[in-house]
Amino acid sequence: MVISNGNLGAVYPTPTKNDRDSTESLRYFTEEIGIPANLKCVMASAFVGRHTDFQRLVQKLGINMTYAEPYPHSQLQQVDIAIHELKRKWRHKMGSSHIPQQLWCFGLEHQAKLMHFIPWGHNERSGYEMITDKTLDVSEYLDFDFYDLVWYWQTPNPSLSGHDRELARWMGVAHRMGSDMCYWLMPVSGVPVVNSSIQHVTAADLHDSQVIERVHDFNT
Repeated sequence: MVISNGNLGAVYPTPTKNDRDSTESLRYFTEEIGIPANLKCVMASAFVGRHTDFQRLVQKLGINMTYAEPYPHSQLQQVDIAIHELKRKWRHKMGSSHIPQQLWCFGLEHQAKLMHFIPWGHNERSGYEMITDKTLDVSEYLDFDFYDLVWYWQTPNPSLSGHDRELARWMGVAHRMGSDMCYWLMPVSGVPVVNSSIQHVTAADLHDSQVIERVHDFNT
């Protein structure tokens, strides 16, 4: 689900487009960004039903909700432009870093977060600042880039020895999981995990024959 006003776009990947997932996406948006005064939606079943959880949340929060007609895309032109820009940036990142297409849900969400920080168009402030009048804390996004190869430790009190560490790909900040500085990782199992004990795989690591072998096995 994408929520945008043209200057700021928020992405909430969901398993389905049903009422429950749409409601949770809107709830996350109001918690992270704020409660919008107005909300224009497409004519999807999750939004138009009278007795849905989505409608109940909209009414509870006092949001004025309207609908876009099915075919005239100009009604949501600013949103379409924002989504197009988001997809363009993700396609470029996916190609330049050789990221598997299956990771689109993590990638689009992370790319949308990065765009919250950046002034673009004719504005001198980011979309997040214009909406909330606050400056985002970017510290969680400075150390790692999407799909970086990292080490992580699974034990509660990890040692710095190489025996306890495992390889993974960095998949973004896990805001709704764990404490601050928690990140989504993709380990060799292919099942995403959340962890805060991570480090870069360094250039020095990649001169170690044992590490080179582990990285090769991980990538294949």
